[in-house]
Amino acid sequence: MGLDFKKNSKMVTKVMKNSSEDMNNKKRDIDVNLIDLNPDNESIFGHDDIDYMAETIGEDGFSGAIEVYALDNGRYEISSGHRRFLASKKLGHKTIPAIVSENVDDKTKSKKLIKSNILNRKMTALKLAKALAYYREKVLYDFKGEKTKELARVFNISHTGVKRYLQLLNLAPELQKYADDENVPYTNLMSLTKLDSEDQMKVYDALKEIYNNDDNVFLSASNIVVEQNVAKVMGTQMPSKPEKPTSEQVKKRFSEMIEEENETEEAPVAPEVPDASEKPEIQSYEDMVINSAGSMYDEELAKAKVIDMQLTVMIRNINNLLSGEFILSKDVKKQAREQLTDILKKLK
Repeated sequence: MGLDFKKNSKMVTKVMKNSSEDMNNKKRDIDVNLIDLNPDNESIFGHDDIDYMAETIGEDGFSGAIEVYALDNGRYEISSGHRRFLASKKLGHKTIPAIVSENVDDKTKSKKLIKSNILNRKMTALKLAKALAYYREKVLYDFKGEKTKELARVFNISHTGVKRYLQLLNLAPELQKYADDENVPYTNLMSLTKLDSEDQMKVYDALKEIYNNDDNVFLSASNIVVEQNVAKVMGTQMPSKPEKPTSEQVKKRFSEMIEEENETEEAPVAPEVPDASEKPEIQSYEDMVINSAGSMYDEELAKAKVIDMQLTVMIRNINNLLSGEFILSKDVKKQAREQLTDILKKLK
C-alpha cells in the first residue's frame, strides 16, 4: 500500500527533522584526511602558534571540537579551528573531534570565518586590516548603507579606526610585516601610506641610516620622525619662515570671524565716519586690519604655526587614544573628549 503524504505529513516532517538534526551540531570523530582548510583563513589570519598548540595538545590532550561544514562530495571544510586541526595533524592524530553542520552559502561562510577568528585570536593591526577588507568584499558587497560604519559596528572599533586600518594595506609588502608585529605601534606607519611603494622604501632606508641599520626601525622611530622623513620625500617639509598671508586671506578670515560672532551676538555697529569732503578718505575696517598687521605677521604667524603643529600632533594622539583601539571606560572617554572640545574652543 502506498504512503499517503497528506495523511501522514506530520510523520514525514518528523523524519526530515530528525535527519537534519543528525547532520547539524553533532559531535563526531572525523578522519583528518577528509577535512579541508578554508584557504581564505590563511591569507587573512595565517597559521601561527601551531607548534605551541601541538605541544599543549600533546601534554593535555585535545579538548572541545573543531567546527566543519559537510560538503556534497563527502568531504568536510573547516569553519572554525584551523590551527587546532593543523596541530593535531602535526602530532599524527588520525581523527579529530568535530561538530558538523550543513554547508552554507559563501556569504554566510565568510561572515562566520571572520567572527570566529576575531573573537578567538590576538589580532595585529595588519590582520585586522585584512579582516576588514575581506568582510567588506565578501559580506557587505550588497550592503545598501555606509559600509565603513557597518564595519565599525561589526568589529566594534571606531569609524575613524576602520579607515586607518584599511590604509595599512597600502603599505609595500616589505613594510606590511611591521604592521603585523604586535610590538610596533601601527600609527608609526600611517604617514607612509600616503606614498607609493618606491617612496615608502626611500623613507625606510633613511630611517635605517638614522638608526644604524636597525631592522625594526619603527620601534625606534616615533610617529613624528617618520612623518618628517615622509615630508622630505614628498617635498612638503615646512619652510623655516612662514609666508605672509595675502590681503585676500586676511579678508576671508575677517569675514569668517564676523559670521561666527553673528551666530551668537548682534552684528557690531560701524562707527560714524566724517564727511569725506572735509577730511581725507578713511580706509575700510577690513583694510585697517590688513594694514595694521604689518611686520607683526612674520613673527607672530611663525610662532602660531609652530604651536599649531604641536597642538595638531597632541590632538591627533588624543583622538587615537579615544578611538576605540584602547580599553577605556566610558566616563574616562567622555571626560577626555570634553577637555579636548574645550581646548579646540579656546584655540578658535
